[in-house]
Amino acid sequence: MSFARFAIVVMDRGQREGWRERFIEQLALGEVTSRGEQLARGVVTLKGEELQLQGEWIGNARFEPLEWADETLSRWVSAGARPCLGAPAGLFVWSHFMAPSGAGDLVAAIARAALGPGYRLDTHELREHVVRRQFQLTQLTSRYGFDEGSALLERKPGPYIDDAVAAIKRVLIANRIEAWAGFDPDAEGNNPLRLYPPMTIADEVVSNDRIDDVLYPLKVEICAFHARLGDALDDFWYDADA
Repeated sequence: MSFARFAIVVMDRGQREGWRERFIEQLALGEVTSRGEQLARGVVTLKGEELQLQGEWIGNARFEPLEWADETLSRWVSAGARPCLGAPAGLFVWSHFMAPSGAGDLVAAIARAALGPGYRLDTHELREHVVRRQFQLTQLTSRYGFDEGSALLERKPGPYIDDAVAAIKRVLIANRIEAWAGFDPDAEGNNPLRLYPPMTIADEVVSNDRIDDVLYPLKVEICAFHARLGDALDDFWYDADA
C-alpha cells in the first residue's frame, strides 16, 4: 500500500513557533457543524505515525520539511505568505485507506487544521481549501449564516475576524447603512458574525421586517473555506491502493 499518496501544506497562521502543536491540536477537534449544532463526527488523531479517525487506524502520516515538496508543490510554497493564512511552515504527508465517501470528515479536519492546499502525489494535482468567497449580507442575520459558521477560518477574536468585520463594514458604509455589525461572542449557534437593528439607510429608519430585503442584494467577499470542503471532491482524495 502507498505510504505517501497525499500531502497538505500546513500554514503557520502568522505564528512561526509551535505550528506542529497547533496543527495537531486543531486536527483533534475534527469540527463539523450541521444546523447550528456541533457534531462529534470527524475526530482525527495522530499517534506516532498512525492516523486515526474516531479511534480507528485508517492510514499512516508524518511531517516533512518544505524542501520535501516536488517541483509542482514547491511552486505554491515558494510564493510565501498568504493573507489570512500566514506562511507555509511544513508539510503533512499521509495515506488513508478508504473510499471518498468515507473520507469527508478526515479531509475536512486535516484541511481546517492546515489551511494550505491539498496535493496528490501520484497525479500532481493541487486543491485549494481556502478561497475568496462572496456571501450575501443576509448571512449576518441568522445563526446559520456563513455555512453555519463552518465557512469561517476562525470563529474567535483575532486578525482574521477583524478583517472579515472590516470588509462587512466597508460594504455597509458604501451603501450608507448604519447598524451594529461585528463579532458577537454571545451569538447563538456557530455563526458569530452578526448584524442587529436598529438599521438606517441615509438616516432613514429601516423596519425590522425589511432588513433582510435591504441586505439581500449586498455581498461581502472574505477569505473562507471552499464550499465543497467536506464533500468527497470527486476522486481527488481516492487512494487507488485501498
